Amino acid sequence: MNFDLGYISELLQAILLAVLPVLAAAGIRWLVSEVKVAQAKLTTEQQVIVKNIVTVAVLAAEQFGLVAKAKGILFEKKDWALGIVTARLKEIGLDVDFDYISEAIEAAVLDEFNRYKYWQDEAEPEPAAPVEEKG
Repeated sequence: MNFDLGYISELLQAILLAVLPVLAAAGIRWLVSEVKVAQAKLTTEQQVIVKNIVTVAVLAAEQFGLVAKAKGILFEKKDWALGIVTARLKEIGLDVDFDYISEAIEAAVLDEFNRYKYWQDEAEPEPAAPVEEKG
C-alpha cells in the first residue's frame, strides 16, 4: 500500500481543527460549572470573606511586584497571591476550592485594572461640533 503522508497530514489537521474547539468549549463549560459548584458551597458571608481576602492579596501582590521589578527580582504575583489567600483561609478554617480561589484572583485583577478606566472614560469631554466653513 502506498500512503501519501501529505494527504494524511492535511486530513489530521482538518480533524483537529474541527474537534479542538468543541473540546475547548466543553472544558471551559466544565470549569465554569465546577467554580459555580464550589461557590454554591459557600454562604454569602463566606463569599464576601473570600472576596475581601483575595482583593487585599491582589493589591499587596501588585505592590510587592512593583518593588520586586524595581530591584530586578522575578516575582510571580498570582502565585504569591494564591499562597497568601490559601494560607489566610486555612487560618480561619475556611475550606475553599483552589480553582475558585484562582478565578477570584483573576476577577479581582480585572476589577482592579478596570476600576479607574470607567472614571477616565466618563471624564472625557465630548468632541466639539464640526464648524461649517462659509464659502
